[in-house]
Amino acid sequence: MPWFPWVGPIEIKVLRADNRSGNFVVGLRSAEDAVLGKHRHRGPVSGVTVRGRWEYFEYDWVAKPGDYVRENPGTIHTLHLFENTEIVFTVDGSIEFLNEDDTLNYTLDM
Repeated sequence: MPWFPWVGPIEIKVLRADNRSGNFVVGLRSAEDAVLGKHRHRGPVSGVTVRGRWEYFEYDWVAKPGDYVRENPGTIHTLHLFENTEIVFTVDGSIEFLNEDDTLNYTLDM
């Protein structure tokens, strides 16, 4: 699958999608500083940093190349990718994107 423009400068690449289990694996990358809006996962998510650095504004850590991050279901956070970052995420279940007041904007489900 090719890379596709997604949100602002962020590109997405679907690596695997299983509609029976609701599990999907995607690559995210950005050549410049970028933010993927506030969101909540309904299932567990894991991420591996391929290159660059990324963080959630709500936490006090920064993931670097080779770092593995495990996210708990139900947490709300805002993804920030520093320039020239690429991450592979394995997602179980849907992602709910939220408005600034934490009301539901839309749901992403594969």
